[in-house]
Parts: sequence; C-alpha cells; structure tokens
Amino acid sequence: LKDKVAVLAQVGDMDACSAMVAFKELAEKLNPKIELEFGFPGALNKDGTKILQLFKLKTKLLDDIPLEEIEKVILLDTQPNAIPEFLQKKDLFVIDHHVPTSKNIPGVVDETAVATTEVVHGLFKKYKVKLTKDIARAIIYGLISDTAGLRFAKAKTFGLLFDLLSEFGLEYTKILEDIYEEKDKSERLAVLTA
Repeated sequence: LKDKVAVLAQVGDMDACSAMVAFKELAEKLNPKIELEFGFPGALNKDGTKILQLFKLKTKLLDDIPLEEIEKVILLDTQPNAIPEFLQKKDLFVIDHHVPTSKNIPGVVDETAVATTEVVHGLFKKYKVKLTKDIARAIIYGLISDTAGLRFAKAKTFGLLFDLLSEFGLEYTKILEDIYEEKDKSERLAVLTA
C-alpha cells in the first residue's frame, strides 16, 4: 500500500520550490513507496516557476489534487494558518524556518535557519541521506533567494554554502547564471542611459 502525501506551499517562491525539489528526493529515499502530490493554493512566482522547470518537478493547483484520498499534508515554508480551513483538519506536518503559529502541529521548524531549504538540508543530515549534486544546487538556490542574494545571510549560511559548493564542485557564478536572467540589451541600455 502506498502512502499518499500532499506537499503544499502557500507561496510558490524560489525557496519553497527548491525545498519541494529537495524534499521529494529525501522522502523517496526514505520511503520508496511514497506517492507525493506537490501543489500550491495560489500562484507561482517567476523564480519559483524557474526552479520547477529546472528540476522538472510537476506541481498542481490545490483544486487539482485529489485531497479526499489524502490524509497526510506536509506544509513547506508555510504555516497552518495560511492554508484553507478544510486542510487544517488533515494530518499536518510543518517544515519551515518561520516562527510557528501553532505549537500543536508537529513538524521541524528552525527559526535560526535563513530558508526552508536549509531546514530540509538538516533533515538529509539527520537521516543520513546522501545529497546529490542536483539537490545541493536546489538547496543553494533556496539559500540565495531567501537571503536576498546573501545580503541577509548568517555565518552558518556561508558555511553551508561553502560546504555544498566544495563537495559538489559547483561554481557560484554558474549557480547565479542559472537563476538570474540577464537583462536584455534594451533594458541595460535604458539603465545606462538614465
């Protein structure tokens, strides 16, 4: 019997989408029989869409997920008060870096983390699941995004970033090229002219 689980995020930003990519890998390695449905109650933003395309992760709108068949819901980068009321009756589990709105909901919440991807990375370490190069990239994207390009990074953020870049031979400039579109020539010319 497969376990059906919905993995939801309120906002489809880069950190939430990167956390979904990493969580999918972790969950499938811990339980190969798991069946995951990824979705959002609202819309994805441009950066989140880019991550989903980069990793070919299929997501749905909340209305398109057969929630009547699903009892377990994992909220990534989302607190229970941010989801529709009917979902709050499900078996909820929170993975987040924001201050929890409810102490009664089980989960892994690390308020010292700068991004949900950092919390998911901690789960890889806790369960001794080896990271792949792709998942390292996803975690780095989330860190960059939720620290506004590392402007709000903490010392441990730089340590984690260094470890991931070193272990997988990743180049930071290439990572940035993957996620930030270069402004087209007319836009750059307009900026220079101004």
